[in-house]
Amino acid sequence: MEAIADLDETLRHSPFMPVAYYNKGVLLAECGSYVEAIEALTRAIELKPVFGEAYYNRGFVYLSLGDKSSALPDLSRAGELGIVAAYPLLKRMK
Repeated sequence: MEAIADLDETLRHSPFMPVAYYNKGVLLAECGSYVEAIEALTRAIELKPVFGEAYYNRGFVYLSLGDKSSALPDLSRAGELGIVAAYPLLKRMK
């Protein structure tokens, strides 16, 4: 996908841009490349530990893989960081 290639090029020049890793992770998830999406979203979180959207999307990807035990802490953290969309997912998991 061209957008992912563009993000990779951006990250080659500026490897400390959490939003670029986040966008790459979202695109990878949309393409069904869940493991790579988790890696990109994890890097976004490492660079910006208060990136609620990255926690939310990584949690959603974990749910897509059927990994509720990994999704739960991410969705909880996303909620703590103000991502209210995480709460309905958490309720459904219980």
